[in-house]
Amino acid sequence: MFSEVMMSLAKVMLVLILFLMAFAQAFGAVIAQVPGFRDNDVFPLTVLAMTLGEINFVDVYVEQDNSPFTADAYIIVTMFMIVMPIALMNLLIGVAVGDIDKIQKQAYIKRIGLQSEQVNDSENRFPKTLQRRVYQRFFHIKPNEEKNTRWARFKYYMFGITTSVEFIAQSEKDFTVETLQEIQRNVYKNKTQLSQMQHNMRLQQDLLRNLCDHFHIEIKNDQYDNISIVSDRTEFPNRFDFV
Repeated sequence: MFSEVMMSLAKVMLVLILFLMAFAQAFGAVIAQVPGFRDNDVFPLTVLAMTLGEINFVDVYVEQDNSPFTADAYIIVTMFMIVMPIALMNLLIGVAVGDIDKIQKQAYIKRIGLQSEQVNDSENRFPKTLQRRVYQRFFHIKPNEEKNTRWARFKYYMFGITTSVEFIAQSEKDFTVETLQEIQRNVYKNKTQLSQMQHNMRLQQDLLRNLCDHFHIEIKNDQYDNISIVSDRTEFPNRFDFV
């Protein structure tokens, strides 16, 4: 999980580096006399420290004489406080939190995969001769018989422990499992609706066939069992008798 979050943050670090270099050049031009922005200082590290909250607004911009770039310094530091500590840092936090949410949804499947790999590795390290003797193909649980044994009654009277098999029916709820179950319910619902629609279409086709037979209209069925009229009858009797 940590590696995936760091990979996502590394993709955003390019934007952070560009802003750090841009503001470092701007601060180095307007407040070059301030420690941290002098010729031998590393400007980006100073800007990074300011991004984390070490701005020192009163010491650098109020008490310090930044003439003739006093107004420029105020404008640049205002833009810096809006872009870097507020916007960009919240963007980094949002990326990290979004990855954690996605990882949590897939954590159950990954945990099952890790457990299966651990069990497989343990079985491979275990000697084959002992595996043949200890291995059980089936495991039977008899809760009613276990409740009537002396050991079960002793545990109940001494410690209040009862034999329970509720753990078999209990399963940890997972977003992936719930999503798959919801998809299965929707597919079954759509399948039922499609079956009902097909039944209604068959009834309509039977009705159309009866009408065409009554009025002696020639019809034919295509490969999909759809009705198509071959010849239209224009002369109809004055009286219609339906059976």
